[in-house]
Amino acid sequence: MDVLKIRVCKDPVTNLLLGRFNYNLALIWFIFPILLVLTSFYYKTLTTIELPPELSAEGVKALPLFKDRTFYSLLIVVPLVLVLLNYFFRFIPEMFVNLWENKVIQNKTGSELSLEQYNTYLKEIEERINSRKAFTLILVFMPVIIFLSLYSFYKSLSIQSPVVTAYDIRYFPLSGIVFFAISIFMVFLVIPVLYKGFLLILLPRKLHKEVTITVRPLHPDNCGGLKPLGDLCIRFDYIFFVGAVGAVLYLLFSEGIEFKLYLFIFLLYGFFVTFFFYYPLWPVHKTMKAHKYDLLYVLNEKLDPVYREITTSINVEALEKIERIERIYDRLSNMPVWPFDTGGLIRFLTAVFMPLLGILAGVFS
Repeated sequence: MDVLKIRVCKDPVTNLLLGRFNYNLALIWFIFPILLVLTSFYYKTLTTIELPPELSAEGVKALPLFKDRTFYSLLIVVPLVLVLLNYFFRFIPEMFVNLWENKVIQNKTGSELSLEQYNTYLKEIEERINSRKAFTLILVFMPVIIFLSLYSFYKSLSIQSPVVTAYDIRYFPLSGIVFFAISIFMVFLVIPVLYKGFLLILLPRKLHKEVTITVRPLHPDNCGGLKPLGDLCIRFDYIFFVGAVGAVLYLLFSEGIEFKLYLFIFLLYGFFVTFFFYYPLWPVHKTMKAHKYDLLYVLNEKLDPVYREITTSINVEALEKIERIERIYDRLSNMPVWPFDTGGLIRFLTAVFMPLLGILAGVFS
């Protein structure tokens, strides 16, 4: 019997989009920008938009497709996010396999879990992740969103906008329909992904409550065998990172953006990326810290009698014993109390400070 590889994308929506297509969804997504380019080519709005004289007289601005930052977000940022979503979701089954192989999961009673018990627990997690709640939310919100979108388009027919885009449905209906389809697709995917992402990122806290997490001090991952939990949060933060970089680039090419807005966006991003990195791992951190101090205390109790023996008489055997115990003590003293190593910390800090550099560039440019 093997460890059950849970299916994160088992519900009808994500199973179709992320489960069946996997990384190919990023390639399929390019159909939407290509359709926008084709319809804009048909309307001759790729690089310029010829406005009627009455609109130009009213100060209405034209925004061709190739000068629209939204188009480049759809072309670059969204595919990257889709790739990272697959990267994140596909890691979950691997994480549970690694935790089992590292022998860090036990019953709440402290006894070893059998593989059958572990697979039963994984099955419960799979059902929890693929709950009908997300799909129900789609069925509830989708008609509302469609109604609001259609109402917005209807109102736009009678209210003059200060900017005419290449996908303005009033003047370029085919492009407008394509952009409307993109909006519906995004909402259709975002709701279940947000629901699953929220449940998955809190898995370390759930595991800490529902099972006993043990620490293997001499495990080669240098994280007590718990490095997969740290990698989970790091991979989740990559999604925030791409979104933040996209937002920063969007702002850098905008005019009249005040410093306060840059600062607010960075603080908001910094809060979320730090919160979703440390908050899920905090119970694991406390377990690792307590286990480390317990082991150091036990070793200290073993060393004290040997040190007292040396003070009375020189004993070669005692000196060799002290040397062996001290090597173990030094190894345990350097054991981290977070489930990530230096490389993981560098990846996290990179995800935090790279958007900051972009913001600083925007401030001082």
